[in-house]
Amino acid sequence: MARCPVCRARMGESPVCRRCGCDLTLASTCRRRAERLLQSGLRRLLQGDSRQAVLLATEAASLDCDETVRKIAAFILRCGREASGHSAPQGTAPKSAEGNPSHPPSGEAAGNVTEKPRLWG
Repeated sequence: MARCPVCRARMGESPVCRRCGCDLTLASTCRRRAERLLQSGLRRLLQGDSRQAVLLATEAASLDCDETVRKIAAFILRCGREASGHSAPQGTAPKSAEGNPSHPPSGEAAGNVTEKPRLWG
């Protein structure tokens, strides 16, 4: 994390911002988790397991850490869906795909009532 999301001060090695005192331990943990999920997703995509790659990328994007994580997750999702033959037009969100194994369930169907991050727009 290069800057504090609260006051925008440059961050050092400490998880506590030296300017505003905000403890960013959870944000750092979230970011590391998202990065591990994306690495696993890319590995699965290279191994030809596009379904698992899409699931891992979706989970990483749901952590909503930052724009870089969302862009890499969107890349994995696009590649995974293209490999499965289920490509959404560029710049549009895929339509609901209940029962489609290449699209993980979202929203209430997945038991998650929070809003999912925007990956296509």
